[in-house]
Amino acid sequence: MRGVLEQLPHMSGQIVDGTRHEKVLSYMRLFLASDAAVEQLMSWNALRTLAECLQPQSDMRVTATAVRFLGDAFRARNGKVLWTAVHATQIVEWVVDNADSPHALVRVAWLHFMCQASYINDHAYAELLDRVDYPRLLLRRLLDSSYFVVASACMLLGRLFHVNTIDPKLSALIEQLVARPFALQTSARKAAVLATAQTLLLLKNKDVQVFVHRVFAQPVLEPYLYDVDRLVRDRALDVLELVVLDVDAMGVRELVAALARRVDGCVVLRCLAAVVKQLPWNRCIEGGEARRLGLMIANMGVSLLLSIHPAVDGSDVDTVQTQLTSSDVDSTEAPITSSDVDSIQTQITSSDVDSIQTQVAKAAQQ
Repeated sequence: MRGVLEQLPHMSGQIVDGTRHEKVLSYMRLFLASDAAVEQLMSWNALRTLAECLQPQSDMRVTATAVRFLGDAFRARNGKVLWTAVHATQIVEWVVDNADSPHALVRVAWLHFMCQASYINDHAYAELLDRVDYPRLLLRRLLDSSYFVVASACMLLGRLFHVNTIDPKLSALIEQLVARPFALQTSARKAAVLATAQTLLLLKNKDVQVFVHRVFAQPVLEPYLYDVDRLVRDRALDVLELVVLDVDAMGVRELVAALARRVDGCVVLRCLAAVVKQLPWNRCIEGGEARRLGLMIANMGVSLLLSIHPAVDGSDVDTVQTQLTSSDVDSTEAPITSSDVDSIQTQITSSDVDSIQTQVAKAAQQ
């Protein structure tokens, strides 16, 4: 390991295979599993070696490898010793000066470094955050052109919210991000808004959940579900699935009613399927109520699907609706099961959707 570490600053910039640096990093990470890893790194004067990788003339791949390894080392046993030692070197100045590196690879490594250091979360870390003006910095990273940078920024955002549940500066940042009118948002900003919502919803923190449901209320999320960009719509559906987990029965009914007012048939069907998918795991709705809501949504979905398909007549619609509402569906209190979800989703997202989409495309061409 020592030989690999000491040769890292001297890796040739002529290497074409970019995966070689990832393989080196993977090998170095295995070393960190040792209980004495940090002590050995300190005895080898590893910080001096890693600092050599951060020179202006260094290959950015080498720089990124060194920064990511150092961040991972903070999570090793006695990693705080290494973190303290870092502040006696020029590495901290490099972190401050390269927060806005022109290289996406280095920006990802920088975010990884800060994310790993957040597990220490001492006064020095708070001071470092303030030095880089972290709210504005995170906003820039969330709006970054690189998907990997945005993903890394979301990880850091999640860590900061985990460390300090409701950080006033971060809360103001998110409200600023969402505040711009939807019609004026670029695709990058839409992606940032949805990525932020998804990150915070996944934290499962009660206070954060309240904040998210306030900032990303249904009227805010709805236009993203119908955006012209398919990637934006897909991400919005992911957010919708998380939102449904913490909405009561009345909230689900209001959401379905809002969807019923839309004319984008195929998109509405996908939204309904997303709602039904999450109903069994909703923590606010009892089993019997979840089943009734699921069947109500299925009824609406099948009606929409069959009514916009030209090959189906009204009797077919009546037949399916009768089957959905027959027997003792209304009176049962049995909880909704996975098989119920599969059955409902099959009816909502059947192969007929492909036929509908084809017809919509032909109509648009005409």
